[in-house]
Amino acid sequence: MFEFLKSARREGANKEGQETAIKQGVAQELKKEPSLKKLGAIFVALAMLSPLFSSRKAEGASVGEQARNLELDPDAQKEGARLEKQLERQMAEKGFRVEISLPKAVIVGETEVVPDAYQRAYQDAQSRKESYREVSFRTINNRPLPLRDFLNGLGIKINTAIYQYLDQDDYRAVFCYRGPNAIDRGLILNLKRGSDMEYYKKVYYSSEGIDPSLEKWEPTIFSDLKNIFFPESILPDKYVAQFQTTTGLAPVEYATRKDQKGNNLFIGYAAVGETLFLANSLECQREILKANAPPGEP
Repeated sequence: MFEFLKSARREGANKEGQETAIKQGVAQELKKEPSLKKLGAIFVALAMLSPLFSSRKAEGASVGEQARNLELDPDAQKEGARLEKQLERQMAEKGFRVEISLPKAVIVGETEVVPDAYQRAYQDAQSRKESYREVSFRTINNRPLPLRDFLNGLGIKINTAIYQYLDQDDYRAVFCYRGPNAIDRGLILNLKRGSDMEYYKKVYYSSEGIDPSLEKWEPTIFSDLKNIFFPESILPDKYVAQFQTTTGLAPVEYATRKDQKGNNLFIGYAAVGETLFLANSLECQREILKANAPPGEP
């Protein structure tokens, strides 16, 4: 059992004390491990101890007595363990999204801690060995970290013609585990919602729209995204990537090149609906598209 739930139990019938202990405990547990897995485990534990928050005076049992009885109930313990294992299995099979909280010091103009948060998310994906994982970034007061701060903090760029269409709050990093020393990376960038048809005409049908702008980005996309996709590579100064197109329901534009050590590098992108998907491997790009496909599509 989580220690904070033991504290809540000791509060007995003091409902206010119970609530305070639980709120503080949940915050501390998620600070130590900010993951949906941990949150799910907490929910399971809370479900097991739900009688803490109800009174059974008619049966002559205090809230504290109920909690102690339930804690010793082997059937309840077995059910809680079963639910926790089921949750872990589902998360491992499908991947999950985790919120990484950044210190209060992360404000506009002070983004030096963003690389640490991104590296922490990378290492977490590595330790969990998940084939696919999406990660969003938020400040300590639970507000989305603006996209501009995320980009500036990692030292990456997005072509200004594309950047103007991007939502500042709705983006995610992606990690695709392939082995102990091989985790592919991606980005999911959602477009801003427009208020009228003129906006959508500009985005999808004009010469300044998303598709023409992506083509204009191709000559610099490798160097612009180097720090997130190829942080250990050194890119030759002069190189023009030749992009190709895959076949399928969601075609991917992609190109390959070599760094100065001869390592093969890949960048692919796909604009689907109101979302831009990017990755540094075709396999990860396909996983991203699969995970974000509309219901009913393969």
